[in-house]
Amino acid sequence: MSVSRRQTAVAGVVALALVGGGALWWWSASRNDESPVPAPSPIAGQSSTPTPGGTTTPSPSASPTDRPDDPGTAPTSTPDPGSEPVDPGAVAPTAADVTTTYAGWNDLSDAVEVGAYAAVVEADGICTLTLSGPGGERSVQAAATPDVSTTACGALALPGDQLSSGTWQAVVTYGSPRSAGTSAPVEVEVP
Repeated sequence: MSVSRRQTAVAGVVALALVGGGALWWWSASRNDESPVPAPSPIAGQSSTPTPGGTTTPSPSASPTDRPDDPGTAPTSTPDPGSEPVDPGAVAPTAADVTTTYAGWNDLSDAVEVGAYAAVVEADGICTLTLSGPGGERSVQAAATPDVSTTACGALALPGDQLSSGTWQAVVTYGSPRSAGTSAPVEVEVP
């Protein structure tokens, strides 16, 4: 192989490496991944302090004389024995609008059928149909199914042999770890 061919081959490999490295740099710099990265848990006796770069640096939360095992230190707060422990990572579900699409008696299935959807898109939701009326309250649950813009509850049905004749109030509730909501009540007539 001649020197000029070898130089051309080396130049081509170097150019390819530069283009590949530049593309990798551009891709990683242009990513819009705003999902939070969990910070490491602080060591006992320390708290985490966020820095502008998004990382956390541990900082002492108590001075050496405030150690819990020091007999000269009184605790700063005492938990109420009747209170429930609060999970600091727990987040209250956000409100989700729930809309009833149809509700009524189906002569073919001999059941009350109700359809609804929640105005969120989630894969782990549960829909509950509750009928309240003569003879008490009856409920049925089903897994919700996400679609393009909502989460469908599908056809929720309660068989007629579990219901007495009369007017019932149908309410659909939707719940997931992130969202919760309740539909407006709808009247259903059971023959």
